Amino acid sequence: MLIFVFDVTSKEFQVDLDHYVSCLKALNDLSQNAKIFVLIHKMDLIREDMRDEMFLEKKTRIMGETLSNFKDKT
Repeated sequence: MLIFVFDVTSKEFQVDLDHYVSCLKALNDLSQNAKIFVLIHKMDLIREDMRDEMFLEKKTRIMGETLSNFKDKT
């Protein structure tokens, strides 16, 4: 099982995403049946009128990486 937490306020989201991808690659090599849970943390710190847009942007990028590494699992 992988539980990966993204901090929505992180100034280095790409670095966080790269780390997530390296975890996915390790899972793909070692545990292809692992369950993956992704959390986007600290959404309450984002202005309320921007939360949906921010969440969708992060979700889209995260799912893009997840799908490219676990095509048959998502």
